[in-house]
Amino acid sequence: MFTVVSKDLKILSIKKFKTPSFIERLSINKIVKQSLSDHLQTTRQFTEYNFPLRSSKYFDSLYGDFIDTSFKIFGDLKVSGRNNRTCWCYRSSKDNPRGSVFHHHEHTATINAVYYLDIPKGDSISFMKNHHSLTYYPEQYEILIFPGTLLHRPDVPVSKKIRQSVNLELKVDASSHHVFKKLNEIRY
Repeated sequence: MFTVVSKDLKILSIKKFKTPSFIERLSINKIVKQSLSDHLQTTRQFTEYNFPLRSSKYFDSLYGDFIDTSFKIFGDLKVSGRNNRTCWCYRSSKDNPRGSVFHHHEHTATINAVYYLDIPKGDSISFMKNHHSLTYYPEQYEILIFPGTLLHRPDVPVSKKIRQSVNLELKVDASSHHVFKKLNEIRY
């Protein structure tokens, strides 16, 4: 079901987590474009690299699959009343590398995930906790699942092709430490 990218940092990977059909992909591209347009019209900041995605059949299903997978991995979780199902898109390229800073989702997510809609070969994500760091090179349609408290950043792109990833957050009524401690009990 999943592979462990880093036991110390508590990073999990599922390759080909959700692979859209050709027709779905056309719809996804349209939704991303519309979401970006909505965002640019409603915000005073020019942040075309990070914006909320419109609710849609594909992204709602992606989020549902993420929740189901989290329950399968971590057991019965109580979703917090503060949970927000909004998916966020991160877009970048070598020509537009803004926003590549270490950050966490501690206040909005217990379990965080990044799903790679488009990831040019050679593009990466970095993680850091205390003095331990890791650079990982994801594949298209892969999902990485990790604690909301873990510092991470999309690294500066190496390609002129557009990189698009989707951030998914799940806030539960337990700490990231408590939830991810369950990985120690799983044999993999």
